[in-house]
Amino acid sequence: MGILRQVTVDGKKHNTQQIHKVAAIAAHQSVGARVQVSTTTGAATPTLVMADSGRTYLMDSTDGTIAYTLPAVAGAAGFHATFIFKIISDNDVTWTSGADNMIMSCTSFTGSGAAQAHTTDTVTTVRYNADTVNSVVGDRLEVYCDGTNYVCLGFANTQGSAPWATS
Repeated sequence: MGILRQVTVDGKKHNTQQIHKVAAIAAHQSVGARVQVSTTTGAATPTLVMADSGRTYLMDSTDGTIAYTLPAVAGAAGFHATFIFKIISDNDVTWTSGADNMIMSCTSFTGSGAAQAHTTDTVTTVRYNADTVNSVVGDRLEVYCDGTNYVCLGFANTQGSAPWATS
């Protein structure tokens, strides 16, 4: 059995004596990525595109309803976005895909952990119904697309009835 004398990284051959260099290259490529963060202020109707994938949206719906339109599912494989409430509000926020292809699994809890509510459905629009109960700072929706469906995972910390609604 021979001793490995060369390794290939990114199409470049390196001698094993330079293994520390290879390790440094690999480490450099896996750290330092920044998350793109945007603030959405109501009343707004942002239409998202694939270039928005990976973005985190901080939402302030105190001035009106926010209505997001997601990219067409057929061309959105790999799309991911995070939506986080940054202020308490009594205005709704909606996410629409344009077709009945949004699989939602959304949970809400009270402050004491009692009265958990869980909403699951396949829908065209996911809605945070702030008319039922105000949004709480940190309530969030994660959206993922596989090119066939959107999977929406919602988490809310509410002191009343479930805020997640379907349509």
